[in-house]
Amino acid sequence: MKSIVLPGQVTKAICETCGKRVTATYSYGEFHFDDGLVIEDVMRAVCDECGQPVAIAGQSSHRLRTALDDQKHKRTTLRLPQELEDFIALELSRAGAHPGHEELYFRALLLACHRQEKKIGALLKRAKDPVLSRPHTASVTLRLSPKLLEVVESLRNYSGIQNLSELLRRLLVLADTEGLSPSVQAETARLAIAYA
Repeated sequence: MKSIVLPGQVTKAICETCGKRVTATYSYGEFHFDDGLVIEDVMRAVCDECGQPVAIAGQSSHRLRTALDDQKHKRTTLRLPQELEDFIALELSRAGAHPGHEELYFRALLLACHRQEKKIGALLKRAKDPVLSRPHTASVTLRLSPKLLEVVESLRNYSGIQNLSELLRRLLVLADTEGLSPSVQAETARLAIAYA
């Protein structure tokens, strides 16, 4: 393959550590960013004189991009009643998705709220349901992208609910109403195809 660099291939590069043009050999290994982020299995050329990475093969650029994107995502654990976790599994199943893809459902839910934050925020403020007072025995881990976090922030502003878990629990209750359910179902079905 012409576009893929193989371990053991040699190249010429400028080594910042040695301060000159050197011969470097490609191999898979760790790549360290200055901020401490370490990425595994990166095809990089290593200076034959000092052993420092001097170049990264284009085929590994996706690993760097993914790791940097992951840093921008907010990771959170949401505690919720078992009944709401069951509701998510049911909705995912209806859309043809695997019931274990809770994150897919929350993405669909937040996408369905996009550009409707003011209206939905007012509904969240008034949302009441017996399920909200049930024990929070289930937990779901979510990674929210910067764009979805913008939707969450708008919902927080319009609803006055700052606690993320409370906001998402109430949003799940709204997802079962006629006003929000069709858009969430459509987004869930669309994303289920992408996750298939």
